Amino acid sequence: MNNAQRTRREFLWDASIVLASAMTAPFFVGCSHVTATEELNEGAHTQLGESRSRTPRTRQAPDVTLTTDMEELAQTIKSQYTKLQALAENAGRQLRIAFPFDGGQEVLRLTIVAGGAARYRHVRVERETTGEAANLLWGREGLYPSIKLTDDNGRTIVKDGKDLEFSFQLAQRKGRDPRSWLELGIKIAAIALLVWLGASILKPIVAAIAFIAFNAMVIGIAIAGVALLVVVVRWILDVTGWTLEDVRAMFERSMAEILQVLTNVVQNLG
Repeated sequence: MNNAQRTRREFLWDASIVLASAMTAPFFVGCSHVTATEELNEGAHTQLGESRSRTPRTRQAPDVTLTTDMEELAQTIKSQYTKLQALAENAGRQLRIAFPFDGGQEVLRLTIVAGGAARYRHVRVERETTGEAANLLWGREGLYPSIKLTDDNGRTIVKDGKDLEFSFQLAQRKGRDPRSWLELGIKIAAIALLVWLGASILKPIVAAIAFIAFNAMVIGIAIAGVALLVVVVRWILDVTGWTLEDVRAMFERSMAEILQVLTNVVQNLG
């Protein structure tokens, strides 16, 4: 083979390599770009072996926004019944409640769950800013029901050396009908939530959260079949006479009546 032929073949060989590199480079660059984007979007940390299931979720607007105005609180509460019933009927659904706190905004995530802290449907509340959670469970102290705040294993939360269980004896009940028991329960729930959330939470806000959370507690047990209820819950329903219609009636009251309930709760908090 003469030198001219060899030089020509070498030239063609070199040119083919350059052409192939040019054609395949965008493919590899493109794949690298997609992989980096996916890892960024999914929050993947492959070097640490972490699962892509830990994708950060975009925060949605709250379902309920509370203010410090009592009349606005009463108006907001009045429209919550259908949402609470949906919580009890649909596992995994949540109600995000936002309210002013410490110059900013705090959000509580409220769900009605079965299992975990208790074998019956109960309310679980979580602070989004800290991840701190409490389950609102039923208890009994003598002849009176109680509300206790527990962790997700059902252990009563201890704060400042005291168990967070609160007897209905802590507030005065007016009357013997289911309505009076509901109003009493809201007062006790407010006391429990104020201790758990901290005294820096404004009392009208606590009263509104207690109104929503306590009625959610009652809805949870009122819609369950009797066979699914533990002894203490059956006893509470027998003592109070609560039905789903009693809870519905609480939310169907006039603005003035709901406002009066909130006012009574605030006064009971001292």
